[in-house]
Amino acid sequence: MEASSDVEVDWSVDQFANHIAALIWLSRPDGLCTYFNKNWLAFVGRAMDQELGNGWTDNIHPDDLDRCLAIYTESVEQQTSFRMKYRLKRFDGEYRWILDDGSVLYSDAGEFLGFVGTCLDITDEHDAKEIVVAQRDELKRIVMQDHLTKAFNRHYLYEHVAIELERSKRYSNDACMLLIDLDNFKEANDKHGHVTGDRILKSVVASFEQSVRPFDIICRLGGDEFCIILIEIDLQGACDIAERIRAGIEEIEMADIQDLTVTVSIGVSEYKETLSGIDAWIDLTDKGLYQAKHSGRNKVCISPDVPSAGDVIS
Repeated sequence: MEASSDVEVDWSVDQFANHIAALIWLSRPDGLCTYFNKNWLAFVGRAMDQELGNGWTDNIHPDDLDRCLAIYTESVEQQTSFRMKYRLKRFDGEYRWILDDGSVLYSDAGEFLGFVGTCLDITDEHDAKEIVVAQRDELKRIVMQDHLTKAFNRHYLYEHVAIELERSKRYSNDACMLLIDLDNFKEANDKHGHVTGDRILKSVVASFEQSVRPFDIICRLGGDEFCIILIEIDLQGACDIAERIRAGIEEIEMADIQDLTVTVSIGVSEYKETLSGIDAWIDLTDKGLYQAKHSGRNKVCISPDVPSAGDVIS
């Protein structure tokens, strides 16, 4: 559809619109555009007759067009002002982010006349926000992630396991914890060096990831000690995963070190509401880990279910 020369623009409006930095447009009550100021035309590098009616939509980014038209059409139907952001192709082919404020125009008698739109190029601001968001996400990742193994760290464990425990309570879901300690890691570190020790730790976490499910939580507590939270699983299922982890670690090989054997001891416990929180749960699971380490290592042991009386989650 087209609209044009049948709607005249007041000379004073035209003069005003062409002497401010914004991109200005006007429309009829049916939404068809009748005017674009010089700044708009210079920005898109097109003539007035190309923009009139719905012609202005030719330069809207394809990914933004449907959303943009939906907002505009609804505003025309309801005769309400609107604000929307979209990408508009500039004369040089670059898409720029535009903030478009469409204000309703009324006659002195209160008759709806259409819209006047004021558009600003906010690309630099938009890009700056994108950078800030990316930097914030990266900072959060750094804060929550162990820099060596890329497993989550103790901070993440305490923050997010509390959420999982609340969810488990609300929906009566089971949850289990594995505490995992590398056997004789200090001796291996001392014999083969810290570089090899770091390779072992990274290989161990990679092996964990092969054995657990995508939504389980792998955390490095520090040194060679790890904690894995298994979501929505009973004690038997957790023991099966723990055994799979133990067997997978045994298979770790480093081609350049012939006499290196990597094994782990694992304690397993099921979450109980009588536990006071994450620290009490770790303490309980540590009893199983202690049993595994002091009964020959390279084992999986279930913790004795002996939470202290009166330990109740607040």
